[in-house]
Amino acid sequence: MAVKYSNNAYSTLSSAINTTATSISVASAASFPTLSGGDYMYLTVVSESALEVVKVTNVSGTTLTVVRGQDGTSGTAAASGDRIELRITTVMLQDAFAESNNDVFKTIAVSGQSDIVADASTDTLTIVGSGGTSVTTNAGTDTLTISSTTVPDNIFKTIAVSGQSDIVADATTDTLTLVASGGTTITTNAGTDTLTIDTPTAGVSAGFAIAMSIAL
Repeated sequence: MAVKYSNNAYSTLSSAINTTATSISVASAASFPTLSGGDYMYLTVVSESALEVVKVTNVSGTTLTVVRGQDGTSGTAAASGDRIELRITTVMLQDAFAESNNDVFKTIAVSGQSDIVADASTDTLTIVGSGGTSVTTNAGTDTLTISSTTVPDNIFKTIAVSGQSDIVADATTDTLTLVASGGTTITTNAGTDTLTIDTPTAGVSAGFAIAMSIAL
């Protein structure tokens, strides 16, 4: 939806209009811009007594659908043969400037996917979460948050020990803590991704070590 304009576009009324008519018949609409998808244009009706700016929202053949009394003007009766012209008006310039003064991206491109292209300045981009991804917005802070609730591959959700209660992860960020007791020590090495459990054995002063490799 946009304001349309063209150079030296004009016609004449093919029949008289009163002060409230919303359809205007003209001799020809060939010089006027083509309107589609909510487009519009501003024309000025030049009558003997006054000038009136109208907003044209549709052109069907030689019939114009209009909103009367635009840009501070009032509905004015006009006679057949009076001119109707596309002039530069304040409201046309304001609308054109507003449409061109938007710092936005017309095209959203994602590698390997089809481009998303805005069809108009009022088009809306909808972001959809799927496959465990959620999208939340906060209008107050103008933020959009994309979160993944998908459980990472190849992990254990449940740690089971015979005769004991299962340990179940409550979230993907949950932490399993190993606790040593009875003289057993547990040491970790972040560089080699290893965890060592050292348990003293009766009669063996140095004890023995069991090494476990933890895949991170």
